[in-house]
Amino acid sequence: MPDLCRHPGMFPGMMLKKLLMKRHDMETKKKWQIPAPIRIPPELIAAAGDAVVGEILYRRGYTTVDRIEDFLQKTYTVCDFAGHELLIPLAGRIEQAVAAQEKITVYGDYDVDGITSTALWIQTLRCLGAQVSYHVPHRFDEGYGINADVIRALAAAGTRLIITCDCGISNAAEIEAARALGIDVLVTDHHELPARLPAVPMFNPKMLPPDHPAFMLPGVGASFIVAKELLRRAGKEALADGLLDLLVLGIMADVVPLTKDNRWYLKKGLPRLLASERPGLKALLGLARIHPVYGTEEDIAFQVIPRLNAAGRLDSASLAVELMLTSDLPTAEKLAAELNRLNEIRKVLCERMLREAAGQLQEQGDVAAIVLYKDDWHEGVMGIVAGRLAEQFATPALLMTRKENGLITGSARSGGTINIFQVLLACQDLLVKFGGHEGAAGFALQAENLARFRERVIRTVRETAPGEEEAQIVDAVLCPSQVNLDFYKRVREIGPFGAGNPAPVFCLDGELISNQLLKTGSAHRRLRFAGNGHTAEAVWWHSGQTVVDGSERFFAKLRLNVYRDNVSLQLDIQDAIATASCQQPSPVGQLIDMRGRDGDELEALFPQALFFGEGVMQNGVSRLAVSLCDTLVMLTVPPSGAIWGEILRKVAPCRIVLAWKTEKNEERELLVHAWQQLRGIIKYSLRMYKGVITPRRAAARLGWTGEMVTAGLQALADVGLIQIAPLADDKLRLSFCPEELPNLRNLRVCRYFSKMYIDMEAYRDYVKVLPVNKITEELESYLHGSRDEREAAWPPG
Repeated sequence: MPDLCRHPGMFPGMMLKKLLMKRHDMETKKKWQIPAPIRIPPELIAAAGDAVVGEILYRRGYTTVDRIEDFLQKTYTVCDFAGHELLIPLAGRIEQAVAAQEKITVYGDYDVDGITSTALWIQTLRCLGAQVSYHVPHRFDEGYGINADVIRALAAAGTRLIITCDCGISNAAEIEAARALGIDVLVTDHHELPARLPAVPMFNPKMLPPDHPAFMLPGVGASFIVAKELLRRAGKEALADGLLDLLVLGIMADVVPLTKDNRWYLKKGLPRLLASERPGLKALLGLARIHPVYGTEEDIAFQVIPRLNAAGRLDSASLAVELMLTSDLPTAEKLAAELNRLNEIRKVLCERMLREAAGQLQEQGDVAAIVLYKDDWHEGVMGIVAGRLAEQFATPALLMTRKENGLITGSARSGGTINIFQVLLACQDLLVKFGGHEGAAGFALQAENLARFRERVIRTVRETAPGEEEAQIVDAVLCPSQVNLDFYKRVREIGPFGAGNPAPVFCLDGELISNQLLKTGSAHRRLRFAGNGHTAEAVWWHSGQTVVDGSERFFAKLRLNVYRDNVSLQLDIQDAIATASCQQPSPVGQLIDMRGRDGDELEALFPQALFFGEGVMQNGVSRLAVSLCDTLVMLTVPPSGAIWGEILRKVAPCRIVLAWKTEKNEERELLVHAWQQLRGIIKYSLRMYKGVITPRRAAARLGWTGEMVTAGLQALADVGLIQIAPLADDKLRLSFCPEELPNLRNLRVCRYFSKMYIDMEAYRDYVKVLPVNKITEELESYLHGSRDEREAAWPPG
């Protein structure tokens, strides 16, 4: 989460390493896999502007010139919501309120997404001449979302229109109460849609189709879309550019995927934020010493956003809203200083909670989810600590404390492994309320339900969590001679980095020639690597007690050091593991998981690929027609490991795209389907080839093994339904084919074939849903197998 930082001074790194990296005396170690060499087409390298950048993009699925140029924003067009049907009711009601000078209240939230949304609405409505004020809830007194007591107070003060931002979608009851008091409500939000929606005009990106480019916008993104439409209708659309700094702050703060529209807005808006003339941002950027040219999204996430969040965590978020709205720089500097003071307090509270959580973890033992409670934990920082624990252990973390009214309140973070909103949904009968999205959520429950809630969460996570964590494939191998500012600039073209578009991680190909602590007693190290006549500097945070002897493989990200106007590049070490423990490139190449994707999409993504697919209804090439190709797209699962190996040896792919459907077949329909397929192939051979059939070719056509074809034909011959005469070159002549399927009485003698067919389909069903790392292991064993698929001699023995 952005509130936590791996850099010195934020949290005691060695305390985290000692207390949080151990569970049952086992360190949680990330698995790394060195990437297999791949051949990148020259036109893709040209589109990417660099061979290594092209390799990174190719590994991430950008396999055509069009997709690379689209990703690099050379051709991408952000969605245009002008006149969108969802916006018309909201814009119309706001225009009515502005014209009549009705009192409008913007109802926001206390996190940065809510703070920026509130400021964006106030700035927009003031531009339009509205009579507007705002309310951001107090985290401890009111909690998240619309509060009924606040609604009554707003009604008494004359509010006639409420515009929610980053909240409201789960407040149908409170909105009904507001309308009963004569207040109209418009909802702008981005959280998951509940079963019961408010019966008012609303805009939530989750109302769009899931594949819509704007589907994952944060709350401030929803506000921006509606505000831009208002400005367009008023002939002031150009003013929307002045809202981009607020928009990108919210995008970074809410950790939404940096893809599609989110990526476009952040890439366009980040330079404007860094050079913003907004006094509040100038004050914060100056306080954090972020360079207006060389600053990055990481600097904002770790230095600016925590300070803004501190207001809502420890005091009132209105402090941060005022900072964003003030036009006076001295006032902004005072407000920024107060936020900085609150942030320092926040750090101390987090450190204390981390220590206490670590103690509970040791007592709790190894469970599927981290579910901790302490009655005096500070509610305002539980989400930060939950996020850190979830990230550290790659498992959901839920922290809880008791409010003064006796209600237990909690924060949940997913750790990126599971949808935490769905976990809470499975526990809703035990909760007073809950809300959020797949990565983060808040909830409340009665104290008597605490034990049952903990058990339910752990059971739900255990039942739905993925299997063994897959190794992270390093983006590329980097030698010291490549570590320079020009290369950094080319890599930055892939950015901004964050959720959905992580910063590249490189495996260093160089000799460790220097290894020193930054200073005596420091928790951090400075390393130097050499190779090809060049050296590269690196820093490894929180590694002071780590034993390093130079035999390790080091994994690093690029980081720019800026001091005044002096700029240098360094490597930020992420991890180091013994060379023997590092997973080497798989001989089967890179596996790309695109199971269940549409065929047209696959063809667009991999236009030069070889598409394998067997079965009567498949369009791919069979095992008999495959040939050398860099990319192999698997539309179906081969019927056996031996045939897998045969295909891999013929194609020798650099990458394999897993693209089959994952639905399982009904066992009761399998045998009927098998006999239908076999009858069809026999009738075809009689019609087209006078009954001559080659079992090997028939097997490729059906997606069976050759042994199965011969066994099936023999079964039909045994019950007197066909006659078979062997020919040269492994061919057979069939002299009879039934018009109808064999009846069940005859099929009872075909148990050998039936078992073979059911076993084959069971194998396919097993492979269809295997995790990628397990499929890699399977394919490696097939590739190293000594036997090819052999055609059984006739008759089968």
